[in-house]
Amino acid sequence: MKTITITNLKGGVGKTTTAINLAHRLASEDKRVLLLDTDHQANLSRFFNAQSERNIYQLFIGKTIPQPYAISDNLHIICLLYTSDAADD
Repeated sequence: MKTITITNLKGGVGKTTTAINLAHRLASEDKRVLLLDTDHQANLSRFFNAQSERNIYQLFIGKTIPQPYAISDNLHIICLLYTSDAADD
């Protein structure tokens, strides 16, 4: 298993675009890919239209283990967006 992190403190440098394209490329090569959307703007989750009541925030505070949202057979995302008021729990 390899871990790839795309990070930069500056906005607008292509982090989300790079993550999307790299994930699709790896998945097309039959690699299993799990994306973690930790950006407060949640653009990665929005791109894939991924929403979940369980999310990365709840994982960080130890409240729950979020279930990955399936984009394809070998491409999944743990997202930051909410479908309910889960953030208040």
